[in-house]
Amino acid sequence: MDREFIKKTFGMSDYELRIIEDIDRAIGYYSGLTKSDLFLDCFFSDKEGMVVSQGQPRNSLYERNIVGEKVLPKNEPTVFYTMETGIGMSDSYGVSQENKAVQQNTSPVFGDNGRVIGVLVQESDVSDKARLSDKLHHMANVTEKLSSSGLVSAGVTDINSGAGEGSILIQETHHRIKNNLQTISSILNIQRRRTLNEETKSVLADNISRINSLAAMHEIMMTSSTDEIELSDALRKQVELFESIHEGTDQDIRYDYDGVELMVPFEKAQAVSMIVNELMVNAVKHGFRDRKEGVIKVRLLEGESRATVMVFNDGEAYKENPEKRRKRDTGLGLEIVRGLAEDKLRGSYTLESSNMGTTVIISFPL
Repeated sequence: MDREFIKKTFGMSDYELRIIEDIDRAIGYYSGLTKSDLFLDCFFSDKEGMVVSQGQPRNSLYERNIVGEKVLPKNEPTVFYTMETGIGMSDSYGVSQENKAVQQNTSPVFGDNGRVIGVLVQESDVSDKARLSDKLHHMANVTEKLSSSGLVSAGVTDINSGAGEGSILIQETHHRIKNNLQTISSILNIQRRRTLNEETKSVLADNISRINSLAAMHEIMMTSSTDEIELSDALRKQVELFESIHEGTDQDIRYDYDGVELMVPFEKAQAVSMIVNELMVNAVKHGFRDRKEGVIKVRLLEGESRATVMVFNDGEAYKENPEKRRKRDTGLGLEIVRGLAEDKLRGSYTLESSNMGTTVIISFPL
């Protein structure tokens, strides 16, 4: 390891450099112990990093030493999310420098004042598992279509048929639901503008945002020929809609979305979309309550058998009231998030908060 290069390139103090050197000395031993490839990445910015240390087991996934090579968010989103938030992740897909599908576990390395100076990455091969998962998913879809074809009788139409009357009927239903939701949103917006009570305005604004989120999902389904949605595209539109609604305020908040392509049933996509909306509302109301600027980041990651949605804001740390904790009452917004995550997605809900900001992680089975 080039000590002076690392210190100068990444702006590290002597204390931080010693941490990096200690990891570099031990990484080979831990690689052999865990029988997995281990890496230490440091970062030039939130768009580019570099491998500064590598540990290879006997049966390494890598044919060469990749120290000094670039690390990019498009290939390793989990690594960059850990760098940005200081939260370790597990069971997420990435693409190695040798263009192989890998499963990644990450852990932040902290330096002075709690800043993240690097990320430890553990990788294992999942290319065969990924191909098997794709085949099983395809077989499940074929089986579902074959079984549902028996319903096309006695006036009952298979709603999954791409060009049938059932598909047109379902699309028209989504169109009408969307229009009705937009009408309700407009009525509530009129009431919000007329009321002089600030608390009432806030409650109405929250409900308008929820209704608009539902309307956006039905708008996407208007053009879909199946009962599934590409979740990443839906979440991107959700973030853009939320940003457009909050334009013109006295807060300068930057919204950032990135995610993998992932097809999920409509009901699951709707639940995830509402969760993201609630968490963005919470960030604006609480995280940035006394701040004029900040950033909200939404990420969608796919693991071997689960998907993970992470919503981060760099606002004030979340402070839970001890009395509320005893009653499991964390406020309406977070209670909605918890309910959707556990009941609709059959998943898990985790909240991490520090002086770096607040991250909510929703993980659910695919």
